[in-house]
Amino acid sequence: WRNDVSLQLTHTLLDGENFESRRSLMLQTTRQLSPTLYARARYRFNDIEGFDDYSGLTGQRHEAGASLDWNRDAWDIGIEYRIEIGDYDDDSLSATRHLLRADIERMFGADWTVLFEVSRRHSDYDNDGSEDRSEVSLALTRTLSSRWDLVLRHTYTDNDADQAEFDYRGNRISLGVEAAL
Repeated sequence: WRNDVSLQLTHTLLDGENFESRRSLMLQTTRQLSPTLYARARYRFNDIEGFDDYSGLTGQRHEAGASLDWNRDAWDIGIEYRIEIGDYDDDSLSATRHLLRADIERMFGADWTVLFEVSRRHSDYDNDGSEDRSEVSLALTRTLSSRWDLVLRHTYTDNDADQAEFDYRGNRISLGVEAAL
């Protein structure tokens, strides 16, 4: 068994304005089932503060999940199930969510990785609404050092919701630097 603990601090802007601040604690355990197959269980606690028009996001979220990862040479293939329980100031945002995700990752060169990921998430909201969200992502990662990575990601989302304001399709592009402590 391999056990990990991590802390994450995030501050997000939306159109240049403060959107949310998040503090997260993650506990994870991993077990090698065969030379190329790994099982993982994870729990994450999120304490979230929403700003201004997004103050309804203030609250807590619990996430628990299990996954299997197959690693062969430069290829990684994974599948994951996750449940999330969110309790926010705005009940219309509080939900229980079930997620199923699959990904394929390929290393190339000494420092590069490309990742393709698909996911499907079903949400039941405390106010009796529901939604189904499908996402497709492509990410490119450049290892900068043993602890630091540069990540460029494009995600397409199709969200089919009971409430028209949450029914959307869109693209998200992000560029970030990640550190492993």
